[in-house]
Amino acid sequence: MRRCEAHEGEEVIGVRIGILVFVIAVGLTGGSSSGAAAPFTPAGFEGASRTAAASESCPYAQLGVAFYRGRFIHHQLQRGASVPTWRKPRNCADARYLSAVWAKRSLEARQKLLRWRKAQAAAREKRTLHDFVVRDGNHAWSRAVDEVQRVFPGTSGWLMSCSASEGGHGRWVRYGGGAYYPGYEETDEVGNWLQFRWSTFKGFLRNAVSYAQAKGFLLPEQVRDHSNVRAWLSPLGTALAGAWGITHGMRHHWAGAGCQ
Repeated sequence: MRRCEAHEGEEVIGVRIGILVFVIAVGLTGGSSSGAAAPFTPAGFEGASRTAAASESCPYAQLGVAFYRGRFIHHQLQRGASVPTWRKPRNCADARYLSAVWAKRSLEARQKLLRWRKAQAAAREKRTLHDFVVRDGNHAWSRAVDEVQRVFPGTSGWLMSCSASEGGHGRWVRYGGGAYYPGYEETDEVGNWLQFRWSTFKGFLRNAVSYAQAKGFLLPEQVRDHSNVRAWLSPLGTALAGAWGITHGMRHHWAGAGCQ
């Protein structure tokens, strides 16, 4: 009986020792169910990685890409040109490369814009009618007559001939001679190089301006507004109104010998 109890006691002790050995083994492996151990990181390695990443942030290269791309887009839109799609830099080396690419594109776009503006200015100048200041030696009236030939070709001879027998080729004159004075238009007397009445002149100029604008010509502000007395005092306005009249059967409005 005692021998059996002793034998059972030995078995219990053996089981307990086995459990203890198992627990110690699990503890040594980290207690992870997957059995994977934590990776070993040398001291200072993680900090060095962060420093290297920071040194590769290249903010100036990134700013260069944004700046030159922005200037390129600005120049393109100024002349109504298309803007291509673009991509972001993949890394610092790519950022430096793209900065150089966009710098070149920006320069080329600016040069194209300058050429486009020059061409636009030339085209605008070609369509613009100029007025001329009335002063001694400036030949404002004859120059205005030449300018109007762009709109009403073939009217130069009549305009110069008629004005020679009406108000002359020099300064603006009213009926009987003398310069304009404020309010003279309200008398409805004649004046200027073709001796237009103010009331008649406004209708002629309105039609002349509409005709010129329909052909794509650009006119000075003082001529566009037919109701402004400055148009009556203008060599260009007078030449336009007269040229429209002679080309639209209105010759009977003038009595001068040179107007027939």
